[in-house]
Amino acid sequence: MPQSSLDDALTQLVNSELIFQRGSPPDAEYAFKHALVQDVAYSTLLRSRRLQLHARIADVLEKQFLEIVDTQPETLARHCAEAGLVEKAVGYWLEAGKQAIARWALIEAAAQLRIPG
Repeated sequence: MPQSSLDDALTQLVNSELIFQRGSPPDAEYAFKHALVQDVAYSTLLRSRRLQLHARIADVLEKQFLEIVDTQPETLARHCAEAGLVEKAVGYWLEAGKQAIARWALIEAAAQLRIPG
């Protein structure tokens, strides 16, 4: 999507009060005002498109936001898992669990290291 179209779409979402804008473009951050709005928007995406988006987010984080990779491996783990990149997700969950153990966040570590089932 061209940058001008993206900017216009984000402005419309902010004006309609569906999302918050923190900061000014190009460094602005956006967040949904309510989790239900986010859930509805997410559910309208086809599964194949969601997989692509999560894979792209993980790729960009790995290549351009190394501080997030180092300090928030759980973020990468979630995107990799949602993208179907299971082996990568497991590695990031393991790192997140190790970091949680190192700071004595044991409940968090247990949640990150558990095997869903």
